[in-house]
Amino acid sequence: MKTRTRVQAALLGVGVALPNLLSNQTASAATTTPEPATTGKSVAPTKYATDETPFCWTIMLSPEQMKAKQRSEVSCHATHAEAVEAHDLKVAALETQAAMSTNGPIYLGNGSTNRATHYDGLGGTGAQVEVYGNCDGSGVSFAAGDPNNDFFASTRHRTGCGRIKHYDDAGWGGAYWTTQPANAQMNNVNDCNGYLENLPDGNPWLADRVSSVKYFAS
Repeated sequence: MKTRTRVQAALLGVGVALPNLLSNQTASAATTTPEPATTGKSVAPTKYATDETPFCWTIMLSPEQMKAKQRSEVSCHATHAEAVEAHDLKVAALETQAAMSTNGPIYLGNGSTNRATHYDGLGGTGAQVEVYGNCDGSGVSFAAGDPNNDFFASTRHRTGCGRIKHYDDAGWGGAYWTTQPANAQMNNVNDCNGYLENLPDGNPWLADRVSSVKYFAS
């Protein structure tokens, strides 16, 4: 029978402890869940409202564009903040273009002021389209087949536009419905800010059938 030396015993102890240590580390690694990546999802803008891009905006057509029966363009985004930022960048680009134009003035209207918000649901619910421009009879218009056509079901007035006419046909034709606060609220056109009205689903039937809109101060 051989007797182990102290050195042999020490080495044997290390040999036993090392596998146990490695085994514990493996078990610990197997039960630890790594933190998920926190990269944000980027949603590209669309030309009409979707479940992922419900915050939309457009700038009213100029008098020349309306006369030429042009159609409105809409930009929709994942958040309201993104929609506002995209609108502000567009207005800045238009202002730069106007300053550099050598072919006469470029119509800007008042593209920085929100005049109305239209919703695809009753009571100001659902996806929305914010409209910027002037309350001077300027408007928006959508062609048949455009997803923004037959989209509006309720309207919220914003600063300055006390009377908004919603038309059944593109190009401001056909049956129409006017949303307008009570006369008591019209002593100052700014009092209309926030006034909300559902479009009728009777005669005339305009809810979800609006193809064009005009905006007036009173």
